Amino acid sequence: MRLTRTAVCSLHGRICPLFDLTPEILFFDIVYSPRVPVEKLRVSHATPETILNMLVEREVDVIISGDIQDKFQNMFLDSDIDVIWGVTGEVQHVIGAYLKTTLYSGMGVVESLTKRTTSYGVLTCNKRRQWFLY
Repeated sequence: MRLTRTAVCSLHGRICPLFDLTPEILFFDIVYSPRVPVEKLRVSHATPETILNMLVEREVDVIISGDIQDKFQNMFLDSDIDVIWGVTGEVQHVIGAYLKTTLYSGMGVVESLTKRTTSYGVLTCNKRRQWFLY
């Protein structure tokens, strides 16, 4: 099953390098509006726990972020939100890679849709630390 509700940590149109410093989160509906955010939420003064509650309320399936501490990853995983971390680059390039199933945790810079190709697909981790390939 493909994940449909996706949150992206954003900083000036790029993936924010650190989750706990992200000023805004963009929400994408991968089925109905995959390339255009359906909502933009300012979170610069919110705690990670508050951000988690916002994501749970919006029924987010996956969050895409730069570096994120283990305690925050576990917090999301405990709430059944999969985490794709360690990603940098323009939000549109990252979402494009996600749609093409070539985005995975720890991949680093996503420069463009044509420069990064891999056969891995999207790797996500559930709360029991089991990895799944989408």
